[in-house]
Amino acid sequence: MTPPAERRLPVRTCVLCRARRPAGALVRVRAGGSMGPGPGRGAWLCTGRRCVEDPRARSALSRALRSEVSDDDLDSVRSGAAFGP
Repeated sequence: MTPPAERRLPVRTCVLCRARRPAGALVRVRAGGSMGPGPGRGAWLCTGRRCVEDPRARSALSRALRSEVSDDDLDSVRSGAAFGP
């Protein structure tokens, strides 16, 4: 008897470092600075400090979300991300 088929996890790409990881290892940022699932345009970022703290994060998020990212929006992403190593 063969084992049941393994469930494949969706793979997403970080908009800054372009690393491909399972969706659970990334944070989805929506336009307006909110995070998590929901309607509207979204972008994926690594949960590590390097990607969120990078000065290029603002331009990468602005380009991916097709809207301007303010300092407040970026601060809410930084404070809400579960930072790893």
